Amino acid sequence: MYQAKRITNDDLIITTQLTITSAHVTPGGTLDLTALSSLIQDVRLEHLYSHDLQEHNLDNHIGYMITKSDIEILKPAYHLDELVVQIYSPGFKQGARGFRLNYQITRQSDRATIAEGSSTQLFYNFNERELTRAPDRFHAIMHPNLNLFQLPLGVNAAA
Repeated sequence: MYQAKRITNDDLIITTQLTITSAHVTPGGTLDLTALSSLIQDVRLEHLYSHDLQEHNLDNHIGYMITKSDIEILKPAYHLDELVVQIYSPGFKQGARGFRLNYQITRQSDRATIAEGSSTQLFYNFNERELTRAPDRFHAIMHPNLNLFQLPLGVNAAA
């Protein structure tokens, strides 16, 4: 189970405000884990696209794969709720093999924390079909000022 971690502004990568639509929650229903995961993925992808990056091609056929995701819904969210999705990272060293993202989703109207979680990503060369290190370009764009850590190959981030 995900355990909330202290998040600082130095760790912040992305903050996006969005409104839950009927594409995610039917009127009268509540946001479920599948829809929440989709919203979080949309936020991540939009941020990558803003830097001309894609999950499967950050640079020279190197992308990343989500190897672990642990997100917990703490309070219900409904159709037309306005949510703030914040994505944080404790960072990674240049040339790291993986990194962790932490998520915090709050409802704008009452500032209630709707969900928290994290995911672990490992870098993968899709042409060579093997794990690899972070592309320098990705590191420079996404994590220029963070406290850095490295996730060695074969190590579980939850350990």
